[in-house]
Amino acid sequence: MAEKLKPNITTWRDLIPVHPAAELFPMMSDEELDEFAADIAAYGGLRFPVTLWTPQKSWTPEQGVNDGSVTDEVFLLDGPNRLEALWRLHAGTPEWQIEVLQRELEVHGLPENAELLYGETDPLAYVVSANLHRRHLTAKQKQGIIATLLKNNPERSDRATAKIVSVSHHTVAAVRADAEARGQIAHVDKRTDTKGRQQPATKKATEPPSKPSPKATTPAAIKPASTETSRAAWIDGFSSQFQREPRATLCDIIAAISGYPAAVAKIPEVARRDIVRAFGAKLSINVLNVETMSSTEKAEDKSPTPGVSSDKVVH
Repeated sequence: MAEKLKPNITTWRDLIPVHPAAELFPMMSDEELDEFAADIAAYGGLRFPVTLWTPQKSWTPEQGVNDGSVTDEVFLLDGPNRLEALWRLHAGTPEWQIEVLQRELEVHGLPENAELLYGETDPLAYVVSANLHRRHLTAKQKQGIIATLLKNNPERSDRATAKIVSVSHHTVAAVRADAEARGQIAHVDKRTDTKGRQQPATKKATEPPSKPSPKATTPAAIKPASTETSRAAWIDGFSSQFQREPRATLCDIIAAISGYPAAVAKIPEVARRDIVRAFGAKLSINVLNVETMSSTEKAEDKSPTPGVSSDKVVH
């Protein structure tokens, strides 16, 4: 996979093209990269190999032995921060610097070498999935990632997209509706679910069951739907989700109700104020003091890019 030494190599990016999906998450700062380089030196190399991707379909036994050099169209998919830190670490010895980077880009199926993914793998979905656990993202940043995934593949269902980003499918549906209304993504009639099946984008409404005739009606035959049972089931599901991801779940609630301003407006203002006060009390926050939040706290909650934060991570 690695190329022969080139006299015009001035950066590791001259060794391999970077896939656009790898640029979804921002690079570390210079200070963070220098610290990362020191960590690599202390460890004696990269802790995790970089990941490469080729649009070529996966290799089959009938094609013979795959030595990793089956195609020249190979891109770096995950690991630009690792390569940048490694490049800085060996900046004092240019020839050794290039040799080390080329070795990290070789594919021989060994644990210490690069991993090569094939065309069957969605590069954007892979990058998102691989980086989510490394980053602390705000709800707005996750919504930006969801929008990018939907633009790249609007046929993927809301549940399948939600699984990649680890959010509720209701959140994905809200982002999709907003993007479709703005004309940012195409409306599709069918979507691919988590099991790879084609499903209608909008399910047909089922006809209500016919009412029994008065003569056939008996007190035992009429059993009104138990609202309390349905509410209890919903609360159980919400509680389970909230315990796993409390912040994201609360943000999902806000995202869900933001799509129904008319319904919210029907709630009397006094009742809305009471709900806000009760919500703040459960979060141990005096809602009257929210606006006095310090400028530092506000700055920490701002998103540096529409994609994600630039926390120190292995990328």
